[in-house]
Amino acid sequence: MWKQKLRIYKIERKERRYLHKYAKKKEPWIEQKFAQKVPKKLQSTLQSAFIKAFDLIFSKGVSWIEKTYDKDTFQQTTWKRNHKNTKRIAKHHILGAGISGVGLGLLGIGLPDIFLYTALLFRNLYQIALQNGFSYETSQEKIFILLLLQGTFCSGDELFNVYHKLNHRQHLKLEEEIKCTASMMSHTLLALKFVQGIPLVGSATGVYDALYMRRLSEYTQIQYEKRKFYHNVEQKQH
Repeated sequence: MWKQKLRIYKIERKERRYLHKYAKKKEPWIEQKFAQKVPKKLQSTLQSAFIKAFDLIFSKGVSWIEKTYDKDTFQQTTWKRNHKNTKRIAKHHILGAGISGVGLGLLGIGLPDIFLYTALLFRNLYQIALQNGFSYETSQEKIFILLLLQGTFCSGDELFNVYHKLNHRQHLKLEEEIKCTASMMSHTLLALKFVQGIPLVGSATGVYDALYMRRLSEYTQIQYEKRKFYHNVEQKQH
């Protein structure tokens, strides 16, 4: 019993640290410098692009993303191996996001990058889910994944609201959470994607693509680890 208590204490401590770390929004210097220059209609355009990306991935993109890794390898992992490989896998996705952002920024490609960036985020999410023994194909799992994205791309009261939704997600609707996630991401990434559309200068946004990927890895691992712990406890009780 004491081992269980110690384990959940460590997991919840990680969660509290995450909430405290990102409770206050830290505006990137790019956002501070270019916020006033962003066209007013860009956020709605960006939001629509994310909604389309989510719909496409959920309807047709899962099999495409799965072709980029060996699904069986992640499903067969042990807890010890999972713990050992988590940081290595996170670094791989962080590096990939950074390189992609820098490369497209050099070319001045902003909005067309939305699907690619979203696919990279989902690839990271899917691998962490498999490592922890969870699927990602049912509506409830899709909602859980969207909440993880929300918890990555928000701060302040919104972040604590996501924390509440994660613990009371049974009655949430997929379509509503798709819109909510797209709204949060478009708001957070608005200035960054605007600057990414400027040739050469846009390469600086690659750093932030990588930072958000790192944050996603951190938050996702905490939440799946927490779910796995409670799932194992429930199984032992039955």
